[in-house]
Amino acid sequence: RYEDIRKSGSLSDQPSSLLKTCDSAFKDGTSKNLRHSLLECRGLSFQYAAGSQPVLRHVSFSLAPGELVVLLGRSGSGKSTLCYACNGLIPHLVPGTFSGTLRVKGQSTVDDPVWKQAGRVGLVFQDFDTQLVATTVDGELLHPLEYRDPPLSSDEVRRRVVHALSQIGLADCAYRDPMTMSGGQRQRLVMASVLVQEPELLVLDEPGSDLDPAGRAQLREVLRNLQKEGITVLMTEHDDGYLAQADRVLVLDQGEIVWEGKPEALLRHPQLMRDCGLRPLALTECFEEWGVEPLPISVEEAWTQAEALNLRLYPPSAVLDDTLRLGNMPERSPSMALSLIQVEGVSFQYEDQVVLDDVSFTIQPGDFLALLGQNGSGKSTLARLLNGLLTPTHGRIVVDGMDTRTTSMNELAKRVGLVFQNPDHQIFADTVWEEVAFSAKNMGCSKDEIAVRVQESLAAVGLPFEGSRDLDPFSLRKGERQRIAVASVLATRPTVLIVDEPTTGLDPDETDRMMAMIRQLNQQGHTIVMITHSMRLVAAYARRCLLMHSGRMIADGTPREIFADPGLIRAASLEIPDISRFSQRWGQTLLTVEEVKASCMPVFP
Repeated sequence: RYEDIRKSGSLSDQPSSLLKTCDSAFKDGTSKNLRHSLLECRGLSFQYAAGSQPVLRHVSFSLAPGELVVLLGRSGSGKSTLCYACNGLIPHLVPGTFSGTLRVKGQSTVDDPVWKQAGRVGLVFQDFDTQLVATTVDGELLHPLEYRDPPLSSDEVRRRVVHALSQIGLADCAYRDPMTMSGGQRQRLVMASVLVQEPELLVLDEPGSDLDPAGRAQLREVLRNLQKEGITVLMTEHDDGYLAQADRVLVLDQGEIVWEGKPEALLRHPQLMRDCGLRPLALTECFEEWGVEPLPISVEEAWTQAEALNLRLYPPSAVLDDTLRLGNMPERSPSMALSLIQVEGVSFQYEDQVVLDDVSFTIQPGDFLALLGQNGSGKSTLARLLNGLLTPTHGRIVVDGMDTRTTSMNELAKRVGLVFQNPDHQIFADTVWEEVAFSAKNMGCSKDEIAVRVQESLAAVGLPFEGSRDLDPFSLRKGERQRIAVASVLATRPTVLIVDEPTTGLDPDETDRMMAMIRQLNQQGHTIVMITHSMRLVAAYARRCLLMHSGRMIADGTPREIFADPGLIRAASLEIPDISRFSQRWGQTLLTVEEVKASCMPVFP
């Protein structure tokens, strides 16, 4: 498959030097792993029972002990399916047509039942909440150890639990209820429940999707330690932050491995990344336009290249006033000075745990607000307070003149809509039409009005109205389900739309479509509150940021102001975009590739 694409596909258009690099990486990496393999996959194909075509097609690769391999590819390319096959979930528990072989330590995943393979292969799902079963953190880790055969001693159980919690940074949370933890904390908990079994192969499906910058840095440290212990790791990701420490990269496209090699060979060739459905590094794109070779893949390399180019920074007014970044956004009218939402001295606690502490701010009509902060800083709790799902322990929230403490949920839903981080926690109906129509029915709308609202809501998110009465939402990809969740909220015609991590688990194309839709809703008059860990999205789309830390609001400003303050960055453990770090060398904080291209000029001799 690699050779076919190399000769006749998009890879054939690459420079010969690139093809030599790819060939070398592909052949060298493959030959090494064939000699000493922990996992061997040969000719693996799989088609789901309800599917019309194979999801995996003749996949062959191997993993060596202690190797860290990152699996990349568009959504729907087969990454999660391949993960499920590694520990026998496919074909044992998932019906479909399976062919080929997959062996771990010489044992076929087809021959051994799943429970027997759990000690060799640990798997963390992309939808990690489905793996939680206990009411306490330590109970979650004890559960898989209860079924060991032969049983472990109490001292060994205690050692494993303490070690696993320490590995993922939850040592102080042993007695907490997982449901009171943030999404990122729960994701790390699931990882600990797998690590406590001490598998030789750890398979992670999008492990960094819900982690804040500090959590991602901690995950990278965990991965380094696992490698030192000789544990093999296979992980899928859309985040390029893990490629630097990977030994190898596999790229899946339409169920086939279309590229394999060293991370550097991929990162230094942005066109190859685009061909594979991946997002090139922002700085690499900038230097690509200037014809620089080799292209930089880090801020430090970019600084060195910039000095060689005698690069000069000339920030035009369009950059400084955000016209280039935000486009032609609606001008603020006098009415926009009036607050749509007032948050006044709000505190909130779950039993004896304080989550928010004396938070105050306002939101104006037409705002595009990014809510930032570490996992557990109170962002999602604040979102649920804004739409009335929760009530403040102290203080008050006023939405369009209504106190959320005394206003019905039905009334608040007409003003503030909330789209959950995981659309599958929000979608429940059998058809797309029923899902989007539900909120309008609940509000008492007539049949004709319901039909109008369903049609306009689906149109707003770019989904067809025709056929929606027969379409099962769970037959669609996550990006499409995310749009359905947004449409179901838009059917109430809210003034404010809160989106919690709207691009989690989406590939670059899906992310761009989702954010273009959200920006369009903002341009049409909706006030947007976006919770995200992606500073790239904040830099590209947000007009304003609220920065949370340990339940308190520590900053309120534009993305440029927040990114330019080193003290805030350190306090909130943020990772500002490489573009911003690069430009700060010249005393300016630029936010996007477009701003750098408009502001920087190489001075050639």
